[in-house]
Amino acid sequence: MALTDLGGPTTVQTSSGAVELTFGMVRKVRAGTSNGAITLRLLAGAGASVHARTSNGAISSDFDVTAHGLLSRHSLEGSIGSGGPLLDLSTSNGAIRILRR
Repeated sequence: MALTDLGGPTTVQTSSGAVELTFGMVRKVRAGTSNGAITLRLLAGAGASVHARTSNGAISSDFDVTAHGLLSRHSLEGSIGSGGPLLDLSTSNGAIRILRR
């Protein structure tokens, strides 16, 4: 499922398949999948609060993330820039990538 530049808070949930989201402006995002990767593309200079978790995959970010609490290969809580809207990203079997557009 691929979505681009949605106008408000976004919730995407799928049981199987990848989720790809692209934003011009950061908005509250809740994205989850059981079997697939999550890819989120943001403009350089974006600010957001991140809560990402995966059971069988890695989490990566093109942005510098200031971590809060425990940081591991499968879990990330922190801030991009000075923080901002919540990015709540979750998958059981797949990677989570936060990329610059």
